[in-house]
Amino acid sequence: PSFWRRFVVAFNKSDKWLQDGDVTMESFVNRIYPYVEGCGLMPIIVGTPFDPKGSVRRDREAGIASFKAVSDEYREADSREDDVYRSFFSTVDIRSSTEAVLRNNFLGFNNLLGTVDALVVERDFGNFERIAQKLYHISDKTAQTIEKLEMKLEFLGALRNHTRLFLTDLFSDVKKIATTDAGGGPVLATVDIDEIRAFGNNALTEEIEFAFGHRDVNATPSLWETDTFGGYYDPDRIYKGQTRQGVDHTALWTKEIFNTIERLKSPQAGNSIDYLQKELVGGKLYERAVAVWSSSLYSFLAPSEDDLLRLANIVGTNTEINDPNRHDFLKATRLMEVYVMRLVPALQYLCQKLEFLLLKIFDTAWRARRKIGNNKELVEVISEPYFRGEARKHFRESVRRSAAAAYATSLADLNNDVSKLLPYATDSAAVSGMLFAFPDAADSILNLHNEYRNVFANAVKKKVTQHMNEIFLDEGLPTVLKGIEDGINVIATAGSIDPLLVAGLGTCREMVSSTWKNSRADKARGVDERMEERDERLLGFTCVLYSHFLPRFIATIDSRMRRELWGSVDDTRAIEDIREAVMGSSIFKSASFKVETIKAQIESLKLKEANVREAYEKLTAVRQEFQDDVPQCDEDYQAPVCGA
Repeated sequence: PSFWRRFVVAFNKSDKWLQDGDVTMESFVNRIYPYVEGCGLMPIIVGTPFDPKGSVRRDREAGIASFKAVSDEYREADSREDDVYRSFFSTVDIRSSTEAVLRNNFLGFNNLLGTVDALVVERDFGNFERIAQKLYHISDKTAQTIEKLEMKLEFLGALRNHTRLFLTDLFSDVKKIATTDAGGGPVLATVDIDEIRAFGNNALTEEIEFAFGHRDVNATPSLWETDTFGGYYDPDRIYKGQTRQGVDHTALWTKEIFNTIERLKSPQAGNSIDYLQKELVGGKLYERAVAVWSSSLYSFLAPSEDDLLRLANIVGTNTEINDPNRHDFLKATRLMEVYVMRLVPALQYLCQKLEFLLLKIFDTAWRARRKIGNNKELVEVISEPYFRGEARKHFRESVRRSAAAAYATSLADLNNDVSKLLPYATDSAAVSGMLFAFPDAADSILNLHNEYRNVFANAVKKKVTQHMNEIFLDEGLPTVLKGIEDGINVIATAGSIDPLLVAGLGTCREMVSSTWKNSRADKARGVDERMEERDERLLGFTCVLYSHFLPRFIATIDSRMRRELWGSVDDTRAIEDIREAVMGSSIFKSASFKVETIKAQIESLKLKEANVREAYEKLTAVRQEFQDDVPQCDEDYQAPVCGA
């Protein structure tokens, strides 16, 4: 842009110069021409504003001159200069129109001040659009903030209704995810793949996170480290009505946890359990967890030489236990009672594991639910960490109550299984009731019962003998097989034979082989052969009990956990209690304070928005008022560069 739009050259004391009498029109033009044409500057010819002998000059220098005195002095100087300019122009040959242009635009203090003002206004209005856009942006942003705060006020006004609805939908989502109920798919559709990878677990990382509180498969602590468990699992936490277990059982189960993790780490971990290697946040979380736990249980309760010692100590002075006709049945019952006691830390572990998984599902449902509709605004109004913490706390407490109930009833079920271990004995309710209901067919019922019992038992014993011989080849286990046959007879007499029994016997090979070899070594040292043969027979008998009863135990526990613990997410009364507990918590106590705070913020922002809008309107009005007075110039004018 040309210089004249940015600078003004004031030729002060020009009144003295013009009064010298030597100034011609040519010298006058030559004086200002280089600035106008050479540098594109705007020259204003002015005189001396203050009388050197006057008091105003001294007062101004001292900073005590009044505004009126200064203004009067400027008017007097302008008048004095005007006389000088008129006198000068009367002595030179100049057209009246040219004289008028010079006097009206380039001479005197009024022109100097007016030109400066015009340049200032023009420059300011050159920035008008930028300033206007800035003011508009501030006004618009402030209005949006006010709108958001007013929405928060609206939420706070109906906070309880919004919260109740949110919690209802949240726990409905928990149920859908946990039970793969209808609608679970759409809920999980809001969970993107990155979330699943970030929060989902495969079977290994799930076990590690639950037990140790992290998901690093390479950072599993040593079995012998103190304070081993740092995750959700707490072996010292007991449920109401639970008796604390001895160190022996808990320590053995702790070792089994480490064994399970090592099996899950193994490349040979098969695919017999669904989604073992997949990161899950829903779907078959329950089924996979119970299956992994069952694998631990099979290993934990596998028959060992310790069972022989337990069976030996069952023998006493009780006449029934030494009755040849009831000996095996009663020993089986006692051994089952031992198994139930050893199950306690494992059952506690499973209950806590399912608690942990339900809380993980709660977290998934929360993340999904907050993305829907206005829920994000709702949780932010209440304060998300506090709101989520309260809801999760009450959900956890409810789940723990369900876990305690499931634990207690599972133990009761197991004890009932022991008492009804062989439900089809002749004096059982099932058989005696049938005989009483059909007295004319009583003999036929008993005969058929005995006949087919023998058929099933003989068929199974034949197959098991063949199977065991194939497993152990030439190791020769006649006494062990006799114990297996005796066990099958007991089950066939008053129970039911499942194909899993035969399959399970194959898993006993390592224990049977090791114990049999130890027995042979003892015999070589002269240990009573008759007693060793009894132990070998008991060994086979124990294998049958393990293969028959443990699947029944697992099925019983699975049924109870599925219904009472995992199914608690479908308990309408329990969910209502959780919701009311959250509604009755202190999350609403700060609502009134927030209302007053937000109202104050809105009032402050409205004042700000009004001030900004007023500034915008004033700026628009000023532009309209002065736009015709702003000096115009030719934008294409290119002034030559001024020489040195």
